[in-house]
Amino acid sequence: MKQHLFLIFVLGISLSMDAAKGSITIQGKSCPIDSIESYMVGPGCTYSRYAVTMTSSRTVQLYILEADLTNPYVKVEQRNAKGQIGVFETVAAAHAALDAPNHRTIGNVNCNFFWTSSSSSIGLAGNPTGGTVTDGVIATQPDEWNMGAQNTGVKGWNDMGYVAIDQAGKCIMDNFAWDGKITIGEQSYSLRDCNRQRTDPNTDEIALFNYKLSYPTRTFAGTEVIFSVDQWRINSDIQCTVTAINTTGGTTIPQGHGALQCRGTGADFVQGLQVGSTFTMNLGFYSTNDQSRPNIQQLCMGNALCMAADTLTQRNYNEGYNTQVYARTGMATNAQGNRLWLMVMQTPGMSTAEMCDVFRQCGATYAVGCDGGGSAQLGLFGVVQNKTTEATPRALNNGLWLFSTAPDSQVAGQLRYVDATPTDIPAYASYTPQVRAYTAEGNLITHDFQDFTLSVEPATLGTISEDGRTFTANPVNGEGTLTASYGTATVSKTIRIRDGQVQLRLDSVIVGNSGYKMEVNALSGELVLPIDPIALTWTSEDPSIAMVEEGQIVGLQNGKTRIMGALGEYRDTLMAIVELSSAPVLRANGDKVEHEHASLDTAFTLTKTRNVTIAMPIHQRLWGCPDSLICQVQSTAPVHTITITGTDAYQHKQSYKFSAVLPLNQDTLIWVGLDHIASIQDQGVYPITIDEIVFGLNNPKTNTAYAIQLKDILVHYPNWKEPTDLEHTQAHTPLSTSSAQWVWRHGQMVLWINGVYYTLLGVPLQD
Repeated sequence: MKQHLFLIFVLGISLSMDAAKGSITIQGKSCPIDSIESYMVGPGCTYSRYAVTMTSSRTVQLYILEADLTNPYVKVEQRNAKGQIGVFETVAAAHAALDAPNHRTIGNVNCNFFWTSSSSSIGLAGNPTGGTVTDGVIATQPDEWNMGAQNTGVKGWNDMGYVAIDQAGKCIMDNFAWDGKITIGEQSYSLRDCNRQRTDPNTDEIALFNYKLSYPTRTFAGTEVIFSVDQWRINSDIQCTVTAINTTGGTTIPQGHGALQCRGTGADFVQGLQVGSTFTMNLGFYSTNDQSRPNIQQLCMGNALCMAADTLTQRNYNEGYNTQVYARTGMATNAQGNRLWLMVMQTPGMSTAEMCDVFRQCGATYAVGCDGGGSAQLGLFGVVQNKTTEATPRALNNGLWLFSTAPDSQVAGQLRYVDATPTDIPAYASYTPQVRAYTAEGNLITHDFQDFTLSVEPATLGTISEDGRTFTANPVNGEGTLTASYGTATVSKTIRIRDGQVQLRLDSVIVGNSGYKMEVNALSGELVLPIDPIALTWTSEDPSIAMVEEGQIVGLQNGKTRIMGALGEYRDTLMAIVELSSAPVLRANGDKVEHEHASLDTAFTLTKTRNVTIAMPIHQRLWGCPDSLICQVQSTAPVHTITITGTDAYQHKQSYKFSAVLPLNQDTLIWVGLDHIASIQDQGVYPITIDEIVFGLNNPKTNTAYAIQLKDILVHYPNWKEPTDLEHTQAHTPLSTSSAQWVWRHGQMVLWINGVYYTLLGVPLQD
């Protein structure tokens, strides 16, 4: 039989990346690139996936989120796990917690650099290694982690990398330091750090904590000042009011509050404060390059600033982490700071210099490298898109998220074709495009919108189906526009009508009682599209065996006949093998001959009791086109699982294992849907052959005689309608339990009475 013909649609490449020619320049070399998918995922946001072939042995999958920061409905947020520090959270859990009306999650990437357990001796395990800010609220301050001193011996901040969003929504990628301080009267005192619960405090210091700390402050001997704030902010004075003072610490900080742990001269500085006193705090963040102090709303740290003003920095080359080929996450922006790119490079990954070249060709001039390996994760609507280096995505410490603040709605205001590229359609072929629907503001509603109506220009190219969703090409060559519409929302694409070859999908088919709707394809190059079988003229060599009515083969009696279809100058034939069932349930071979395996007895005595299975070879070809297999079994052994293996006409072998605790020494019918063994929605899978049945035993005994008897193999045919509950049973149907048998069907017991199956509203019937 002819095998399936699959069509892979290559989606349009994001306009922001000049990769339409099929190549991208990385480190001076032209590398082939394939666009796998690219589409709008929210207001001003696009998700794309590419495959870049770096060398013959290294092909890298790139996952990219691009955000237009000028869109009024796009919001970028830095996210500490569970909104605090010292904890971790999966992408799925964070999505569930963050997604809300008018705050819909679009996507995210990790940053995830944090102090590991090796830092537990100083009390920082689980803390982000650099600064993090969310909605103007500080969680951790910029520090000297991973400075150039580690790599070049020159102490300084300029090798660090941060991603910030200011109050105007502009993205800034730079190196930041901080000079946080508190002011009482005319005197000021510098803050050491924020939410760094150290076991090695300085003798003289003031350390800041706030409600982002996921645990109480450390107990100590000193002065702890608890205070409320008018509003947390960066680079602007914060007005603070003292609410409590203690000398022990151990405080759980409520939201909107902070704590100062003061030692030595720090304790002396705050000694005049009492409940109700006020003071000023300023959390100063400044660029180490130009000393600017932006009004930061969001901030996350990276490993290094890898590209600045379209120039690669030394950090691409002076650290082994950056020079190695590695799965990693990167972030980038353009010179204006009005676009943001978030990217994950899946294993085998890239170096940061290679990463920067990808970002350059997106239009970026600044780039920051972030954590990689198992942490490298790009989420879309709460689902990690890339294949991580571990079996399941790991919980993360922090990262950057994109949200839509657009009003919630299910009304389609924008439409997009899933395949937006021009489409060649063979003559006579039918084409039903897949359409995505969005709200007017850009929120994604569905990937498979059904309520659109098509129109074609010029009309001579083809016709539109009655439901408005399918275009059928006329036998003319030409080019035009196919438009999908819903209300005022429209989307158009170019279509080209081309000559093609008409071909039946199958060259032979088994026809059961339900018949078979002819499957006709139009082929043009690699393009395969369906043709409505009604468009063809059909002829049967033997109309007494089968005939074609409105494009469907109807079997009249068992036998074989050849069916020919004609469309214009095209001709193709198939062999129709008619196998009709005379009852809703038949022997597996259709009762044509005595079943060679009508009774199979297996007697055995065990010498082991663990993982015992008893296999029965069957090798029975099933008659016609059944949907279910029914085995009549009696067992003296403690059966608790059954595995049935079958092979379809394409020689695909598949096994289905299920639980079935059989009553001992009783006839039991085992009902299994054949959709567990073959894709029975495709008529081409018939005939199906049952190869073997394997019985798994639960805690059998050794040196005990057991027997499993397979008394019969039956099949059920879907065109015989059966009641779903006793309330709809025909009055004359006998219900005597003496004529009934128990049946295991899809995990529940039902009754089999005179060839019909009954349940009571899904509840197994009782004697």
